[in-house]
Amino acid sequence: MTQEEAARVVERFAAAWSSPTVDGFLAILTPDVRLRAPLVEQSDGHAGAAEEFARLLYVWPSVHGVVRRWSAVDDVVFIEWTLQGDVGGRHVAFDVVDRLIVRDGLIAERELFADGMTLAAPFLRSPRQWLRVWRSGIAPMPELRRLMRSTPGARRRRWR
Repeated sequence: MTQEEAARVVERFAAAWSSPTVDGFLAILTPDVRLRAPLVEQSDGHAGAAEEFARLLYVWPSVHGVVRRWSAVDDVVFIEWTLQGDVGGRHVAFDVVDRLIVRDGLIAERELFADGMTLAAPFLRSPRQWLRVWRSGIAPMPELRRLMRSTPGARRRRWR
């Protein structure tokens, strides 16, 4: 991948995070994408990605991101960016790094590097957020999600 191609990937990533929607995220991912992030299960494919991004947007409706800088070598792009928004009436921001593996101009694999507890802390400190986090099934409850999937007749909420 050339530096120009990498720059286009970063521009699309920045645009998706500047005003996030599930469809906006899916547009920059390969159909067989693999996503990894602290405190959540690995997501595979568009269906898994759509579910995880929908959960995030449900729990944190004001979330958005700003790219700070990036670097690319071969098919790997590293992006340093700030994830931010309001939680419980307070503005919070976290500096994070994504490692992307790019295929045909789309993200085939994404791994977020961040301290999961630092990301979770504002939600844990805000009682107004607790019910929303619980209903979403988002982290730190991957074991609960596995249990819900394995329980016959368990109802799962649609996030889109």
